[in-house]
Amino acid sequence: MSSRICSIDVGNDLLSAAILQGEGRKKQTLVYVVVEVVDSRPIEELFAELISKLNYQGEACYVSFNAEFFKFRNLLLPFSDRKTIDKVLPFELEELVSESSDEIVVDSIINKGTDGKHDILAAFLSNEFLASWLATMQIVDIDPEIITVSGLASATRLLTEKNISEPFLYLYIGLQRASLIRIESGSINFVRSLIFDPGMEVGYQLNPTTRHVVPLRPENVEHALKNFCTELNQTILAIGCPEKTVIQVAGVYGDMVEIVETINTQSNLSCEITDRDGSIAMGDNSSLPVVDATSSLFAHAIDLSVQVNKGVTLMNFRKGSFVFKRSFAENKSILLAVAAVVCCAIVGSFAYLLYDYTQIVNKKDAVTQEIRAVFKKTLPGVTRIVDPVQQLQVEVNNLKAGNREGGDGNSSFTVLDIFADISRQIPASLDVSLKRMIIDDKGVRIMGFTDNFNTVDAIKKALEQSAIFVEVDINSANLDQKSSKIKFEIKLDLGEV
Repeated sequence: MSSRICSIDVGNDLLSAAILQGEGRKKQTLVYVVVEVVDSRPIEELFAELISKLNYQGEACYVSFNAEFFKFRNLLLPFSDRKTIDKVLPFELEELVSESSDEIVVDSIINKGTDGKHDILAAFLSNEFLASWLATMQIVDIDPEIITVSGLASATRLLTEKNISEPFLYLYIGLQRASLIRIESGSINFVRSLIFDPGMEVGYQLNPTTRHVVPLRPENVEHALKNFCTELNQTILAIGCPEKTVIQVAGVYGDMVEIVETINTQSNLSCEITDRDGSIAMGDNSSLPVVDATSSLFAHAIDLSVQVNKGVTLMNFRKGSFVFKRSFAENKSILLAVAAVVCCAIVGSFAYLLYDYTQIVNKKDAVTQEIRAVFKKTLPGVTRIVDPVQQLQVEVNNLKAGNREGGDGNSSFTVLDIFADISRQIPASLDVSLKRMIIDDKGVRIMGFTDNFNTVDAIKKALEQSAIFVEVDINSANLDQKSSKIKFEIKLDLGEV
């Protein structure tokens, strides 16, 4: 089942909301509602009307507030680590604003700077304001996961989806106020709220039937637009935008052509009407004409859901003591999902262990059969096989004992051990020929011939290095008349291990 997301955009003149369903570019707007804010009606009543028309059913909710509700500051800091900035930013702002660090909620956008410093766009609002609005929304069972600045999502959409040369400005015009956002080097680095219709000189209102914006005093439109252009030019000049900087303009008005033409005439800017590319399909809605939904009336609400769903990180003021906490029902569903995954992992692990155990048992049986086959081939006369490995070891030990010197088994050295050690100890460079060797329980005697008496001494010294023999003695060394060689006999006493 596709996820449903509710998004609400809050201004001092309009409340707009939409519920979207689907994933990615297949997301559809199912319901879209707008409610005009009037002084005669309390905000709780307006929210109740909005939620009633929206048919809200506890979906995940994101809320954006117009820039007029925030204060913004640009700072240069010598680091870009998010955790460090979050810690020091409230204290840095204390020197620039009247509020103390424990009275405000702050978030920021980190931009690349120069000379080792980073340009930080900080936005903040008071704890009292945020607590009041959260209480108001909770009356109608709304607990938003994200609270951010209106227009950031739409500016991000333009940055990622439109081929617009940077830097550029995004201008959104409401009934009474406008917001200006600058995008440069792939990031947002400036946000300001501007007055569009001061003192309701024109008195723009939303027609309750057609939902089109109409002026109560159309004769004042030209004068109000000129005043707005003056404020806009002053703001753009103050932030140092180059001439002919492109401004993407959107707003609640069905026909933005007159506004755009006036701004172009009154400034050195190049304004373009922001088009919506139709990537969000609009569903059927009996409360509003479809033509209204395709305008920018719901742009900020719709873009907020889409950009968050894409994983775009926006400012979020649900932090600190205002951090979003999931309800028991949401936590229960998450726990059930986690439990299901854990159970699957346990079952899978058990199945793997069972399979692994079966493989080991099969290998053990195969090795046992091989051992029994070797045993029968080696000892064909033994018919009773109890422990073939142990029985083979006993037989090997008996064979070793039979090969010990003298056959009595008192020494741990076999005849082969003695032969090998003598051969290893006598250097190959010596001219020596062994003719006879006698091994008994008294030790070892070797007889042979060599070239001179010094060689006999060399043989004795070499054998004294052996770990097998504890004593080496020359019994005799004489000149043999027949061969003219030295005939010798050496006695070796065996040690015990």
